[in-house]
Amino acid sequence: MSDAKHVLAARERAKAARARLTATLGEIQARLAPKTIVRDAVDNLRENASAFAGDTVAAVRSRPIAATAIAAGIGLLLARKPILRAAKRFSDGDETAAPADGSGAEPLRNVAPVPGVTDKEIEA
Repeated sequence: MSDAKHVLAARERAKAARARLTATLGEIQARLAPKTIVRDAVDNLRENASAFAGDTVAAVRSRPIAATAIAAGIGLLLARKPILRAAKRFSDGDETAAPADGSGAEPLRNVAPVPGVTDKEIEA
């Protein structure tokens, strides 16, 4: 009879272990679900972005000249092609030529009115 009690106890332990394993697998599946991963990533991004923004504002307030120089450098980097095209047109002496890339940019012209001079005289 003692063997039957041991077998019965072993079956109960196995049943409890299977229940714990099933619960653990359910938790793992819930954590690895794509929606959960995306939600966690978005939450982390929001927290980090707000902390980054606060740090950035504090850095700009403590060093406004350096921040302005960095912003200007980034702006020049992003606008380098149009700036170089305009500089090349200006240095070639062709201030009214349209860009060769066909971007359709308006040519440079004197927009200030000159007393006694008409637009036709300016274009000629």
